[in-house]
Amino acid sequence: MHSVNDNDKTFSAEFYLSMRDDGQQNSIDLVEFANAVINPETNDRQVTVRTLANGEKSEAYPDGMKIYHVAGRFLFQPNLETYPFDTQRFSINIRPKRGDTPFIVQPPPINLRDTAVDADGWEPRDQYVGYDEDYVTTIDAKTHQPSIVPFYKGSFVWIMERETTDYFLRVVVPLLFIMAVAYVSIFIPLTHFEAIVTIQVTALLSAVALYLSLPTIESDGTTLSDRIFLFAYLAVTVMIAISVLRISSFVSERPQLRLALSITHVIFIPVLALVMAIYVQRASMGLG
Repeated sequence: MHSVNDNDKTFSAEFYLSMRDDGQQNSIDLVEFANAVINPETNDRQVTVRTLANGEKSEAYPDGMKIYHVAGRFLFQPNLETYPFDTQRFSINIRPKRGDTPFIVQPPPINLRDTAVDADGWEPRDQYVGYDEDYVTTIDAKTHQPSIVPFYKGSFVWIMERETTDYFLRVVVPLLFIMAVAYVSIFIPLTHFEAIVTIQVTALLSAVALYLSLPTIESDGTTLSDRIFLFAYLAVTVMIAISVLRISSFVSERPQLRLALSITHVIFIPVLALVMAIYVQRASMGLG
């Protein structure tokens, strides 16, 4: 696997496919990659096939085995609710071009399978081979007699987990520093109120600018990354609101209320951050 495009819902991959030469002229020309991307100009699948062995005797390849090198772009259905701490399912689906030809997918035993997967930005977690069949009902145009035709298909599936090191370095760490600076500002004496609010507003704008600098991810709902930034906006906004309330004349005339706001300022924000951290951890593990 070379690259993944979450917005186009496609991934590029190359792999090797072997077929047994049973004397019935089996070849990859009889196989269709069902989820390969279709070129709108040619209406063909964006798949390139190169023959490595044609089943004849060879010193490099087993006799009677046809081996092909396949490269192309394939469709997948991403679930971006927990992006960028998500795990996605990538599959390559194959089916016969003709329904009247034998089609059997025979994966090797698990202990003999090649588990090495090179995917930029992803870590492999599991893989399996699936096999399914559909039944198509047809009606003879002359006799009007119904018949059922089986249609077989197989899929090679990889479960991949997105690497998050880059996201932590580019997003999480800077966002933590931004919130830390905003939080530390609440300990500045209220006589320097302008400096306090300036620091907090700057922190809020910095968080917004950091969010706008991220690549756009098209999703039907909010991602976990979106919710992290929404929390940061909420936390800094609460800091600004409490700072403004603490210098208001209404609060200044009530020492107990002023003390309560000060305690809230110091304790509530860290508690809020802890709750959000627990939520992110649970969401990234799929616990909701």
